[in-house]
Amino acid sequence: MSDRIVEMVLKFRTVLQTTEQLEPTEITAYQQQLLEPLLRHAQRNVPFYRERLMPILSTGGLDMSRWANVPILTRAEALTNVSALTAKVIPPHVGVVSASETSGSTGIPLPHKKNELMDVASLGMTDRLYRWWKFNGNLALASFISPFKEFGPPPDGSRKVEWRPGYPKGCLLYT
Repeated sequence: MSDRIVEMVLKFRTVLQTTEQLEPTEITAYQQQLLEPLLRHAQRNVPFYRERLMPILSTGGLDMSRWANVPILTRAEALTNVSALTAKVIPPHVGVVSASETSGSTGIPLPHKKNELMDVASLGMTDRLYRWWKFNGNLALASFISPFKEFGPPPDGSRKVEWRPGYPKGCLLYT
């Protein structure tokens, strides 16, 4: 994990610690402040969402009371509209974009694009769980599931240092 990603995760950690304590009305306002630019970007740059987001964006502002009028994206739609679901313009602040796919555990793998900001969000939310569960990132953590395609076979497995951002003494053991 690059130093830049670690730094972003640590910043996101602080944001999560602050926002998780907000009152319901405050968290709703905070979420809408983040959602509106994201939804406007999707409507402008993701062909699939150009018309689909009209129920909540057609009034000039974001109308969350009409959220139920936005059809749920089905897996079948996602599989048949991969290109139309890909943004034509990517803001530079999201970082490097790369191709990925789901594991296919429920059927056919779903190809998609991901960016570094998605990785930061995922790592940050996992870090929040570690904090809630009081996992000490400076200790070793063992896992039977490796995120790597190739890992060392038992009994030695593989090691990854600093498995939790900001805790440089910990190591993750894959067997």
